Amino acid sequence: MPAAQPVRIHEIFPAPAAGQREWIKVQAGEQRIQLTGWQIDDGTGGGAAHTIADSTTIEPFEIAMIELPQSLLNNDGDRVMLIDPAGTIIDLAEYRSTRPGSSVCLGDDGWTATCQTDQATATVSAAVAEPAAPDAAHSTTASALATEQPTPRRPRWQSMLPDSGLLYTLPVTPTHATATPAPTHATATPAPTHATATPAPTRVDASAGMGSMLGGGIICIGVFICGYGLMRR
Repeated sequence: MPAAQPVRIHEIFPAPAAGQREWIKVQAGEQRIQLTGWQIDDGTGGGAAHTIADSTTIEPFEIAMIELPQSLLNNDGDRVMLIDPAGTIIDLAEYRSTRPGSSVCLGDDGWTATCQTDQATATVSAAVAEPAAPDAAHSTTASALATEQPTPRRPRWQSMLPDSGLLYTLPVTPTHATATPAPTHATATPAPTHATATPAPTRVDASAGMGSMLGGGIICIGVFICGYGLMRR
């Protein structure tokens, strides 16, 4: 199991015999995992998704069996998705037609229809969830799913066995939404400063000043003449 994968599908029991229920086993990764709110869903033609209702914790690398209260998986081939509470597909597996009463499981050499069932640490019941809106993961028809060829790329921890019940398991990396940057606030343009008007200079009437000086001169001349006349007498 990849280090970043918290839990994976370990075994699938899609075609139970009379009196049995479908079930799926999941195995925890390097950390303990809480399964409350996780869902199990199929690709097409099955029932509504099943939500794991019990507060079940799986210890590192341990296995838990999840019984499905109603039929979900197609006997002639289907896909199984393990979905976390946020709606992200954490693990996905596809299988071909299986014999009634047999399961397909993940062993040391990959998936095989010859299973030596591992003892589960817990048996978990599942509740029926409301049907989800159709999406790309549910768009494959039953006939196309049964004949779908596996992707050539193989994860390091798996191998593909053509004669086994399962085609392949594809770990899905959760997609993180890109945060929308906050809008940049524009800096307000300061209002223009009104300049103080410079008072216009006062104009001096030069002609008025010259008139005053001329008048004063005439008076002085008159006084001088009068004084001179008195002195001659």
